[in-house]
Amino acid sequence: EAEVPKASTPTVRPPSSTSISERIKVVVRIRPFIPNELLDDCTMVHDDGRTLVLARPATYDYKDFVLDHVLDPNAGQHEMYDQIGRPVVDAVLQGYHGTILAYGQTGTGKSYTMFGRERDGYVHEQ
Repeated sequence: EAEVPKASTPTVRPPSSTSISERIKVVVRIRPFIPNELLDDCTMVHDDGRTLVLARPATYDYKDFVLDHVLDPNAGQHEMYDQIGRPVVDAVLQGYHGTILAYGQTGTGKSYTMFGRERDGYVHEQ
């Protein structure tokens, strides 16, 4: 009798890290301010690129958030892709699963983050 070849099974790669905190990244991109927000001066990004400060100078109310990455309003689509998209795409090409999720209230910049301005090129097209 002829031997029936067995179906090959895909190789499943184990995650490179056992800690979920190393596999899930939280990134904030601050959208450019709209005209009525310019006077509020309510957000700051520290030089470390990881700390976001929400401030209400009139009330001396400050809240610090430390994240995996913070991109300021001047960050372009190419920087966004290089910092956030490229590592996910590279991991997917190595056989891992990857997702980029844009989450937030209406008007907070999700579409701007993913699509930017047409002249800048779109993150999802990179």
